[in-house]
Amino acid sequence: MPELPEVETIRSGLDRVLPGKQIAGVTLLRPATFPDAGEALLESLVGDSFLSVTRRAKYLLLELASGRVLLVHLKMSGTFYFFGAGEEAHSRFARFAWVFTDGSQLLFDDMRVFGKIWLFASSKLLAQDSKFVGLALEPFSAEFTESYFKKSLLASDAALKPLLLDQRRVVVGLGNIYVDESLHRAGLHPLTVVNTLKANQVKLLYRCILETLSEAIELGGTTIKDHLKLDGKPGYFANKLRVYGRKGEACFVCASPIIKTRVVGRGTHFCAVCQVL
Repeated sequence: MPELPEVETIRSGLDRVLPGKQIAGVTLLRPATFPDAGEALLESLVGDSFLSVTRRAKYLLLELASGRVLLVHLKMSGTFYFFGAGEEAHSRFARFAWVFTDGSQLLFDDMRVFGKIWLFASSKLLAQDSKFVGLALEPFSAEFTESYFKKSLLASDAALKPLLLDQRRVVVGLGNIYVDESLHRAGLHPLTVVNTLKANQVKLLYRCILETLSEAIELGGTTIKDHLKLDGKPGYFANKLRVYGRKGEACFVCASPIIKTRVVGRGTHFCAVCQVL
């Protein structure tokens, strides 16, 4: 599933091309992708324009001039492809399409068909929706301080990886890849009980999370199977992965083989020498 760096990469790409684009037509190619979209709702999009594209957790928010908001969750394999005027729009797994008055087009592509689009009448209604209420802090927000992070961790007796994966507990945007990578950088075992951490370990983990996410965003995210940027190119953070997807390969720090196990049902990669429980 795309995590924060992948969603942020797509967001920034969309925000470069969509603002000011007026919708000339839309086509729903798979009804389950836009579950609430009847014919009248789809027709109401025609003539509206895009203002901006923002992100909350792993959701994309496409804000319209009418005040409405298209909310998108990429799920396992969703992505967008943009084609300029005169370019042939093509996509193997197109599920929804926008055509703009200047001739450009935007396709929502989703091979595994779990991605979803919803339309909200206003950003206020969106903020009150169950998908948003109770979400944890954004990692790059002013509120996500080292002090907040320490307080949140030390108040829990959960294991470290499950806590970091929970989008409503400490921080949003972290999934399997970036939790594993952050924990290896910090030298912490994924099953460490969080309220046993020392102050220096909390400080290091906080820094490693932000550094890992920042580097991944800079490199366009991680392409393992499905993630592609708006221009169809992969994300290059896959070349920087230390543990994720490297079962049996040598740890870059100590040369011990990377272990793969399961934590709360999720494939988990770590080094038993660098990350002692």
